[in-house]
Amino acid sequence: MHIVVRRTIQRVSLFLAALLPAFASAEYVVNRIDYVDPDTGAKANFTQFWAANSSGQVVGLASFDNDVTTFTFVYDPASGNYLRVPLPPGFDNVQNFATVTGINDAGVMVGSTFEITNTEVGFLTRGFILVNGTYTFFAHPAWANTTARTISNPTPQFPQGFVVGYVDNNFVDFTNEATAGFVFDVAKSAFATLDGANSLFTIAHGQNAAGQITGSAIELDEVTFRTRQRGFVFMPNAAGDPFSGGSTSYFQINGLRTLARGITRNGTIVAATRDAGTSVTRTNVGTPNAFQQINVPGSTGGGCFESFPTGAFPEHIMDSGQIFGQLTDDSCKNRGVILTPAALPTGAARNGAATFNVNVAAGEPTFINLPVALAYDYAIGKHDPRFAAARLPLGIGNNKFVLVVGHRAFPVNAGQLFDFREQGFKRGVKRFRVACIDPAAMLDPGNSAAFPTQLTFAQSGTFTGTQKPLATATGARDDDDRSDSGQPMTQDECRERLLSLRDAGGEDDDD
Repeated sequence: MHIVVRRTIQRVSLFLAALLPAFASAEYVVNRIDYVDPDTGAKANFTQFWAANSSGQVVGLASFDNDVTTFTFVYDPASGNYLRVPLPPGFDNVQNFATVTGINDAGVMVGSTFEITNTEVGFLTRGFILVNGTYTFFAHPAWANTTARTISNPTPQFPQGFVVGYVDNNFVDFTNEATAGFVFDVAKSAFATLDGANSLFTIAHGQNAAGQITGSAIELDEVTFRTRQRGFVFMPNAAGDPFSGGSTSYFQINGLRTLARGITRNGTIVAATRDAGTSVTRTNVGTPNAFQQINVPGSTGGGCFESFPTGAFPEHIMDSGQIFGQLTDDSCKNRGVILTPAALPTGAARNGAATFNVNVAAGEPTFINLPVALAYDYAIGKHDPRFAAARLPLGIGNNKFVLVVGHRAFPVNAGQLFDFREQGFKRGVKRFRVACIDPAAMLDPGNSAAFPTQLTFAQSGTFTGTQKPLATATGARDDDDRSDSGQPMTQDECRERLLSLRDAGGEDDDD
């Protein structure tokens, strides 16, 4: 197995040298991810990602019985585990459900209930805020049901943030006034509806720091009784304040059913479309007049209609451009999905390292990508700005790594932001190593081609450096990377060796 792994790395290096100069532009790379029970190690057969925050937390929905019984979870980068979100008191997940759909940078979560009642309608939905395990419920007094979707970060104007979602009238009549988008000021417990966003079925969902809100609307032609589904963007009159009123503009991508879900601070929108005839779901990113469709291999066959149509449905986009959502593949398996805009190599150095040429801005995330290996060395070019921080990808094996800088080694989980300056490297570093990657990740056909590394630089400039795949778990030469039994080193052995030694490998980085 050890020889096979080494030969795989050699083939990757040769492939980079021969072919990758033609792929110099940024492309989206795909990671498919299953919820894993932290106690049993069992993988869910249904996983959906709803949202993520700047701390690396990810919230989602999972099931072990194909979406019959679901539960919400949050990925915790501090532990590297997925943790179930406790239900509110009195909820049984049979007749009363509570689903988390959003999280802000402070870790405050938001979502909605579905509660069976003895009323004529038989159910109701309420929004909730979840802070440190405590639920606070809210409902619009003028509407039958309130469904919350996302929550903003706190600002001086909104010290507890505001919630975006939609309300409905229990569809007592099928008109374009049946639903509306709303915003809810948490501190003041005050609602406002979005101007121009009422329809037969409106979902207001995404938001950015400017107070722009995205969503979708199904509009009914009350003469022909035909419907159309379009995405929309709500623009507030006052920047950052959707309570100031505003205007809503609509768009469709290539005339297809369009469902906008997320928006970045610079106005980049992520939206789903449904193919005519097959209903295959496609993820699109861009602006209302210029969208790019993201290719997600293995998800365009159609035919999965029992739960979700085949394809990738986006629910959230980070300011960095990373997209979180759900993937229903051609075998009808439902998995969480992360789509990352990563710069690909422009060539290969003589030592087998992949070379890059990427313009970078100080403090802004940049992603680079290579296929999964057992370890990597990262280095800047001669005149490049230094590495300030790194974040390693979710969904690679068991999400646990060792990061080596000079003579020091650090345990790091997927999603954790490792800031070199906070660890004593005040000017940043010129090089570092990622080691002890779970060998199972190389055998995962869904993720083996994607190891998107998030890099942040101390200054603006151009990154002309390298990422080199290594054939051993520690990055040391073969003789040093075997256990006492003579077999290839396991991940646990690799972590124990690196984390227990003062001299963990690598070079000093003083100059």
